[in-house]
Amino acid sequence: MKSSKVILLTAIYCGSISWFALPTQTTVSTSATPAQEEYFDGPDEFFKFHHDIRTPADANAPAYLSGYKLKEQIKAQQAAERLNKKQARTQSNGILEWKERGPANVPGRTRGLVVDPDDPNKNTWYAASVGGGVWKTTNAGSAWTLITPDLSNLATTVLEMASSNHNVMYIGTGEGFGNIDGISGSGMFKSIDRGVS
Repeated sequence: MKSSKVILLTAIYCGSISWFALPTQTTVSTSATPAQEEYFDGPDEFFKFHHDIRTPADANAPAYLSGYKLKEQIKAQQAAERLNKKQARTQSNGILEWKERGPANVPGRTRGLVVDPDDPNKNTWYAASVGGGVWKTTNAGSAWTLITPDLSNLATTVLEMASSNHNVMYIGTGEGFGNIDGISGSGMFKSIDRGVS
């Protein structure tokens, strides 16, 4: 009973944030021509998406048990400790060894990462940050260069290199529903020179 109240209150809270933070567009066709279709875009799609990604294929609702994140963290820490004792390895965070690759001066989330397939050493990477544009490194993350300083929108949430021509890169902009600080997009950008322009 308590968990269902928490879920209900969380849904109401998230819904109210989304309602205040995001404009909902609803356009309904007024003619019978097939070229015009109904278009719905709003927070309900965000909640449906998150419900669906948390629901197993053979179930109707999410199947996560209360406290599952903490239990999984404890299991991972215990496994890391056993591994350390066997192999005398040092783990940087008690679970896995990670090395920060930057960029150190731009906070935020990285939504796209492309490793240049034409670099035989795999040291050339492109990273799309949600609020900071696209960055490039040629030394496996030791130093980064902003390659999109003139873009009108820095919310680069999708980054892709064309498999047919590695000089062609696409950047999709704009964040989805559910985050109060979401950055609006300006559409898709295309580069034919690996992000130089």
